[in-house]
Amino acid sequence: LVYGPLNLSSNATGWVNDTWQVPYNAMTGSYKISAIEPDNPGKNDDFTFTVITRSVDVAVDFSWYKVNEQVNITGSGFSPNANVTLDIKNSAGVSVATYPKNVSSNSTGGINYTWTIPPGQTLDNYTVNATDFNYTNLQNTTTFEVVEAYSQTDKLKYSNGETVHITGYYWDREVNVTLNVINYTGGSVDSYPKNVSSNANGVISDTWIAEAIGLSSTVYNLTAFDALN
Repeated sequence: LVYGPLNLSSNATGWVNDTWQVPYNAMTGSYKISAIEPDNPGKNDDFTFTVITRSVDVAVDFSWYKVNEQVNITGSGFSPNANVTLDIKNSAGVSVATYPKNVSSNSTGGINYTWTIPPGQTLDNYTVNATDFNYTNLQNTTTFEVVEAYSQTDKLKYSNGETVHITGYYWDREVNVTLNVINYTGGSVDSYPKNVSSNANGVISDTWIAEAIGLSSTVYNLTAFDALN
């Protein structure tokens, strides 16, 4: 028995009305409402309804971040105006500094919190766990990765006149990244340095035609620079 018994007064047309607030920690499954008229037990009825698992969502705005960037953590489905425990753990299950910590949900059970990745934070996969302090069944997780930007070529050696495919990952999103191809004298090759635009995922790409100086092989260095970071 989760509610009642309770006596209600019917109105002039024989209707009764009442409400029951489903607790946040209510067991899932079928529930039955039973009603009977004490003065006339032959008048009775019942109705069955189902309580399902409450949807709790936790999310971050991107799948990867770099040191000094902000991880925006949002969530919904928690109990309103209550503490929600946030924990951020690395792949070894160790919490980052100052976590776990409690944040407050709003009047609709939502949370919004920001973690700034500190200098020196290990490059790794991280899990965000959000748990309602009062109702631990209201819980969910999400993941993200702490990374650093890099650029590369598709091979280490090329023949004279061959196309060098340059790619880069984890650059600031939708910004200019300056690429430079430098020969053994320290000078830039023709048309470099040049700016290329990263896409919404922080990916850059470019091509260069390999050229040897003289009859021997030539070593080149590829550099990439993001003025914003």
